[in-house]
Amino acid sequence: MATVTVREYARLTTGRVECDSLDKAHISPADFDELCALNDRRKPGEAPLIRMYDRTTLGVCNYVGILQTSPGTCIEILPKTGENFSREAIVHERTLLIKMLKTVFDLPFREHLAAHLQRFPAPLHEWVIRRFLEELHLLFKKGLCFTYNHVAEEKPFLRGRLDIGKQLVQPPQKRHLLHIRHNIFSVDRPEHRLFRSALERCIAVTQEEENFRLATSLRSIFHEIRPSISFVEDFRQWNFSRHMAHYQDIRPWCELVLGKEMPFALMGEWQGVSMLFPMEKLFEKYVGVCLRRHLAFGAQLFEQLCQKYLCTLDERAYFALRPDIAVRYKEDLWLLDIKWKKLCGGCSGNFGINQQDFYQLFSYGHQYLQGRGDMALVYPNHKSFPSLAEPFKFSDSLRLWILAFDLEQDKLLVPPTCPIAEIFLW
Repeated sequence: MATVTVREYARLTTGRVECDSLDKAHISPADFDELCALNDRRKPGEAPLIRMYDRTTLGVCNYVGILQTSPGTCIEILPKTGENFSREAIVHERTLLIKMLKTVFDLPFREHLAAHLQRFPAPLHEWVIRRFLEELHLLFKKGLCFTYNHVAEEKPFLRGRLDIGKQLVQPPQKRHLLHIRHNIFSVDRPEHRLFRSALERCIAVTQEEENFRLATSLRSIFHEIRPSISFVEDFRQWNFSRHMAHYQDIRPWCELVLGKEMPFALMGEWQGVSMLFPMEKLFEKYVGVCLRRHLAFGAQLFEQLCQKYLCTLDERAYFALRPDIAVRYKEDLWLLDIKWKKLCGGCSGNFGINQQDFYQLFSYGHQYLQGRGDMALVYPNHKSFPSLAEPFKFSDSLRLWILAFDLEQDKLLVPPTCPIAEIFLW
């Protein structure tokens, strides 16, 4: 299986490419047709996955993650955090994406694996498979849980209890058979059926020798367990009781492999291990998680707060206003909107800030803050981020700050003069 590694907004072409890079790579015509068909099958209202340039070239949009096509190509899309095209840049951006995913989805991650992560150059899907297999191996060493399964069958002997109702209508030619019901203490349970299905999927798509070896050895342990018929039903029946506590760490990894826990992911037919996330949503949730960890005592953080509307007509509210993050501390309310966009300090005029974002924050300030208070637009930090120590002023009482979020330190960079600094303890 071929692997193509690019980043956001890269171009994929069936034409000749002298050297694949993070911003342009070659794909086969079959992969090209598969991506076009996949884009056409998206649900109404969903953002496009690709952008067509011509009959041989398409561009990926602001999705990150992995996508495996039917012809057998794994397309890995990384976040665009810089202009570097080196191998070190690939490792850095892949590590950053993994950190954001495990933070947003609260994936269990063991400290002794941190050094191994830095030496793991394989694509994202191989990392997900490795984590699932290691968690499953650890779970097996701790011990699998058995359960009683109810069985209803016909046998020439009595076992358990006799089903009187069915036995009374037994035809004469089957009088020697008894309808019995009994329980079997078995390892066949919903969690193990999901593990078996996930193992089959790992074996089918992995290209890493260590992953394949570990997956095949674990499959021999679960060979007596039938694969899951319905992932949704088996996940619904997952047991969260105390004696199953050691099963909880593996659940999110199993969901990732089977494609269930994908709140922003590509939905549709499964092709290998496919996970696509809109980068602006992923960044927004990641910033929210990091800010919540550093709140001052007594502060409350709300995500996607929806309490105000832009206007009313006949006492009916229209156009909900949803700031990404609202923080209430003491008697004050601060509003923050998260944007995955690169600002440039050398740009003339508005520093590359979208004018519509200002209109959006202006409406937030008047409806939520009654025209008095502080708000902020938060962008990812980079080397050429503009130095704005003072806020933009809508009025003498309503101010808008431009802040940077450092993805390396997971820290919001706030000027000392900004009152928002008092609500976060770094």
